[in-house]
Amino acid sequence: MTLDPEHYKCPEHGVDVTDQVKEKLDPDRPDVAFRRPLLGKASGPGPFQVVVICRGADGAQPHTLTCTGKRAP
Repeated sequence: MTLDPEHYKCPEHGVDVTDQVKEKLDPDRPDVAFRRPLLGKASGPGPFQVVVICRGADGAQPHTLTCTGKRAP
């Protein structure tokens, strides 16, 4: 899977959440729904938006973080 942007970090804590974004975009996850491409249409990059958890840094409280971008298979 190719993401655009390639990496995701919490802007507040600098914590890398890229792995969480990739997990949320896994089409085999039962809790994530994808709009399937129509027959005959090119399957280019598709936009996405996922919510992940930043664990914080140096004792900071965890918080949710919304990540957006484009995904290609």
